Amino acid sequence: MSPCHPRPQRHLLVAVIVLLVVSIAGCRSTPVPTLPPPPPTAVPTDTAVAPTAAAPATATVTAAEASTATTSPPATATPEPEPTVAIVAQTPGEDWVVKSLKVGAGRTYAFLVATEPGQAAGDYHLLYTDDDGETWAAFPGGLPPVSCVTRVDLDYANRDALFAGGCDSGLFRWNGSAWELLSPQRVGAVEVVYQQSDNVWAVDPAAGPDEGKVYQSSDGGQNFTRADAGIGADAVTALGIDPRDGGTLYTLGADLYQGTPDGTWQAVPTRSIMSGVLTGFAIEGGNGALYVSETSTAGRIWRSENANAPDVQTIRWGVVQEFEDQAVQLLATGPSPSGLALYANLADTEAVEGGIAVGDWLPYRSLDGGNTWERIVIPGWIE
Repeated sequence: MSPCHPRPQRHLLVAVIVLLVVSIAGCRSTPVPTLPPPPPTAVPTDTAVAPTAAAPATATVTAAEASTATTSPPATATPEPEPTVAIVAQTPGEDWVVKSLKVGAGRTYAFLVATEPGQAAGDYHLLYTDDDGETWAAFPGGLPPVSCVTRVDLDYANRDALFAGGCDSGLFRWNGSAWELLSPQRVGAVEVVYQQSDNVWAVDPAAGPDEGKVYQSSDGGQNFTRADAGIGADAVTALGIDPRDGGTLYTLGADLYQGTPDGTWQAVPTRSIMSGVLTGFAIEGGNGALYVSETSTAGRIWRSENANAPDVQTIRWGVVQEFEDQAVQLLATGPSPSGLALYANLADTEAVEGGIAVGDWLPYRSLDGGNTWERIVIPGWIE
């Protein structure tokens, strides 16, 4: 039994092993890696259902024996919520997916992208909720005035400190009243070291084999230097920083990498444990546990409590959840009354000749660390 309700496979993508638009509408110039697209938002409307065949999280495997914003910061005082206006039901011309989801203190941002973007401003929308998804509103500042946006990220120390990658147009930041161009640097994901607003990291998902994959800025994103020593030639599409320890970084592409503040990286040996395509990761803010999603014949979410171990061969992994006939892409973590909240995109899959067909990506949330999942609905956008 699948935790997703069946829905028509409107946009089937067939690949040798699961071809997915990992940057589901980033920009036409961004390379398309093997596997999933965007990320989701928060606001359950369906009844939570028990996912299929969950493997016990206690069954851990050590990498050595067998031989990846959006992170949530440590708990902080939630500011007084501002009034939120419910989104007026509307009928966009395209189907939408959540490309990035940022669960901040008292406010959650959802960056939506059209499933078939035409590189126009209307292909991207930034929404927010101050009441855990009961109502959603369009962000008053909209998005940078460019035709292509890769994603929107957040400095978790300030709920309105937003960054947006403008594809080849550079990096933008919301200054409280307008989007300002910070740097001509081409970026995808952006992460800020918690409570160190000048220490900014970014990845370039469109970088060629000999170009920089990861960059670091010490002046708040105005100037960047290359910091990808040890990362292979494959594209890097995701980036994360442990909020408890700004010296532990992770990137994800074809492989998962662990990095240090000096910009050196080492591959985490997951291949003999995770046999599928790595699709996303998220960091638990309270303890630094790393969650990684992968998809092969089934979607799985893995958890490591010691992903920051200096010796990557000693990193241990356990399966949190396995989804039957579904692909999964982790988007974010956050707090919940029942424990850790996980956010992910799920899509029905079907075995076809030469690979797997992947259907529509829909956002889901688990309020109990992955045991049960519920659909997220944004009226007028993602039903």
